[in-house]
Amino acid sequence: MIYNRSKVGFTFFEAVISLTIIAVFISVFFIFYHQASILAKEKVLQVELKGLRMSLSLYKATQGHYPQDLRELISANYKMATLADVLFKSEYLSTISTDKEGFPVDVFGNRYHYDPYRGDVASATRDYQNW
Repeated sequence: MIYNRSKVGFTFFEAVISLTIIAVFISVFFIFYHQASILAKEKVLQVELKGLRMSLSLYKATQGHYPQDLRELISANYKMATLADVLFKSEYLSTISTDKEGFPVDVFGNRYHYDPYRGDVASATRDYQNW
């Protein structure tokens, strides 16, 4: 029986072309995945900064001054009381990642910069300090 060699399987050239196309698709996927993960982290950073700033404003409104460091926002409690009873009691800031020493860290793993005199808070991550 005679087989036509050109009809059996892939030629080397076809295999190389197929693998090249697959490699291009995989690289494009990883590029988009990396960009999407950075955008997601940036959104989380915006939300965390807004929450920190709101917590600092609430702390100043209830205590009359800003905390000495951001760890106080996690450890200190506040009460919203009425004449009859306590309406609610909670921490100023409870849902944020912290490092080993208890300081809040951003989504990139860096501590936030905090000025206790002005109540300013910013990310310490490069390119995000002015958010």
